[in-house]
Amino acid sequence: MNNFQKLLIGAVIALIIINGILISVVWMRRPGHLKGARAPLAPRAKLEKRDFLRKELDLDRRQMKEFRELNQAHKRELRRLNLDIRKQKRALHRAVISQDSTQVQEILDTLTTKHRIIEEKMAEFLFAINNEADEKQRRKLLEILDKAIPPDTPPIPQE
Repeated sequence: MNNFQKLLIGAVIALIIINGILISVVWMRRPGHLKGARAPLAPRAKLEKRDFLRKELDLDRRQMKEFRELNQAHKRELRRLNLDIRKQKRALHRAVISQDSTQVQEILDTLTTKHRIIEEKMAEFLFAINNEADEKQRRKLLEILDKAIPPDTPPIPQE
C-alpha cells in the first residue's frame, strides 16, 4: 500500500467517526429527549389516554358520547380561564415591579375568583359524569379521583 492509499483509508475512517458523532449529537438533541422534557405520546398511547375513563368505568357507547361532549366543553372553558389567569399573572408581575399595591390586591382578587371558577367548573364536570354513571361506575370514579389527589404530606419539620 502506498502513502496515498493509507491517507485515503485514514480519511474515510475519520469521516465515519465524525459522521457517527454528528448523528449521535442530532439524536440526543431531538425534541422530547432533553432532560425533564416529555416525549410526545404515540398515537396508540393517545388513544389509550383518551379512552382511560371509558375502560376504567366501563362506559357504554351512549355514556362515552356524552362524556366526550362534556369533556370537550369542559376543556374549552378551562383553556379560556387558564389563558385569563396567565394574563392576570403577567399583570400582577408588572404591578409588583411598579409597587402598585392597590392594583396588586385587585389582581389577586381576580386570580382568586378565577381559581374558584375553575374549581366550580371541575365540580360541574364531575356532577355531569356522576349523573351519567351507574352505582358501580360511581364507586370506580371515586377510586380514580382519590388516587389522583396525593395523600396529605407530612408537616415540614421546624428547625
